[in-house]
Amino acid sequence: MYWHITLSLVCLLDMELFIWAIKQLLIILLKLRQSSNNSLTLLDPEDSFTIIMQTYNRTDILLKLLNHYQAVPHLQSIIIVWNNPSESPPRKLWDALGPHPVPIIFKEQSVNRMRNRLQPHPEIKTDGGCEILR
Repeated sequence: MYWHITLSLVCLLDMELFIWAIKQLLIILLKLRQSSNNSLTLLDPEDSFTIIMQTYNRTDILLKLLNHYQAVPHLQSIIIVWNNPSESPPRKLWDALGPHPVPIIFKEQSVNRMRNRLQPHPEIKTDGGCEILR
């Protein structure tokens, strides 16, 4: 079962608040994960979550945020829903900034729609998800 939690812009403006919200997400996941028989079980400590972000054309802010999120505990990957069909995502620029502990997946969209972030992403391998609205 996949848990989906949305954080608001307030968390993006205050890194301490963001870290607190991530810890709350992990507490929820630890307490509420359901096994296939619907009985409550605890997660293994190694379990992690995925961040899903949607952006249009704010490469400078995106790169700063990605850099900050690299230090978030239990983060397995970040999916960027790139909503600018007329421009390529900054994949090469991000890769040129050096090796990163958390992989970034850019999902290019053919149409700019707010609902693009809600589509299923087969790249998500975690039980927890954190959608960040910007």
